Amino acid sequence: DLDGIITMVSPSIFDLVGENQIEVLGRPISRYLLNEMNLNSLLRDLVKHGSIRNFEGQLVAQNGEVKSTISNFRLLYNQHGGPIAIEGVAR
Repeated sequence: DLDGIITMVSPSIFDLVGENQIEVLGRPISRYLLNEMNLNSLLRDLVKHGSIRNFEGQLVAQNGEVKSTISNFRLLYNQHGGPIAIEGVAR
C-alpha cells in the first residue's frame, strides 16, 4: 500500500527472504530492505513518474543473507486519479 505495508505477495517470496506469504503479509517493506535511503529515492521517483523500471535494490533474508534484486514498480490509481497503492515485482 502507500504506507509501504505488504498487502499481497507471491509464494516465491520464500526464495528471497526465507519467510512464507503469511509471515510477510502486513509487514513494512522497509523490514526487508538493506538501504532504506533507496526506498525514499524510489518513492520520490515513483510519485514523479508514476512507474519505475529496473530499480536495483538489496533485500535482507531472514538468515541475514543479502540478495540483490531488480524490480519494477508502478502506482495504482482510483477512479478519480488518486494513487491508492504501489504494485511491484522483484526478481
